[in-house]
Amino acid sequence: MQRYNAKDRGARPALAPPNLYALGRVKSYVVFTEGGLPISENFEVLAEGHPIPGLFAVGTVGQGGVLLEGHGHHLDCAFISGRLAGAHCAALHHRSI
Repeated sequence: MQRYNAKDRGARPALAPPNLYALGRVKSYVVFTEGGLPISENFEVLAEGHPIPGLFAVGTVGQGGVLLEGHGHHLDCAFISGRLAGAHCAALHHRSI
């Protein structure tokens, strides 16, 4: 993290502890659900059509009824939806400060 922050990052923000976790290498296993919870465009879990404040679902849990067929698509969904949900959650946090 210190090496990253010391480099020229352009428009990318510096990393700051806490809440930074490194998972290491990612290995795919067949562990997924099909369909998932209903979600908003910001990956907020919906109850009766309305977002539940502070509750997000990503990856196969947050597919919102979409069936992903083919090898590797579930990992793509997990990484991309996790990143987008995290950005939305961070924006909500910054607005509340």
